[in-house]
Amino acid sequence: MSAVQHDDQGRAAKSIFIIQDTQADDHVQRLMQAMANKVAERVTVLPCEGAWIWDPYGSFVRTVLFLAQKQHIPPEIWVMAAGASDQTFRLAAPHEKRDSLHVTSYMLQHVFHIHPNEWLTMHPAPGRCVLSTVQLLRSHPLLPAHVRVAGYVFEATTEGFVEVTTGDEK
Repeated sequence: MSAVQHDDQGRAAKSIFIIQDTQADDHVQRLMQAMANKVAERVTVLPCEGAWIWDPYGSFVRTVLFLAQKQHIPPEIWVMAAGASDQTFRLAAPHEKRDSLHVTSYMLQHVFHIHPNEWLTMHPAPGRCVLSTVQLLRSHPLLPAHVRVAGYVFEATTEGFVEVTTGDEK
């Protein structure tokens, strides 16, 4: 067994990809970055709305897979979201494009197997989105088995991150 290499600041020679909720404010984003910088030599931030990936073969997951396989040092993937908000946001088609909503709904339901209301709505419960993304990545057949995937949600009351667990941690 080989020893883990560390840089001159005592961080392990590893890289972390943060799939970061774009709804997080600047303060929370800085905290996410600082948390990763404490333990990793290289940190790459990938912004993702709500930290929710629903398509396992979409371009976003493809980017994550390429990055994970290109690394010379073992990567970790952290899915990080801001704490709960009290707002639910729903995308709506512009008035002149209401007919296109039917096509969109059909494609989401029959091609991507996701309910249109779920795709069109951004919920205020980030833990659910983080958990869903962590499970999707952990079960992805193209993600190398040695890549650790973890999920964290920012808790405003403690000014810290709480790990979201699934019971199937690697």
